[in-house]
Amino acid sequence: MEELFKTDLSINVIISISISSFLIGILGGFVGLALGTIRLPILLLLGIDP
Repeated sequence: MEELFKTDLSINVIISISISSFLIGILGGFVGLALGTIRLPILLLLGIDP
């Protein structure tokens, strides 16, 4: 089962992505933004290949 969720990301990166995606989702829901275009720069800044 561990191999199913195997990743090279640290727990800090996973937590920061989760929190930023949640906050961007709330903000985007209020103003009606396309969320994928906002999340992509965050993933790129963290060095994650989309």
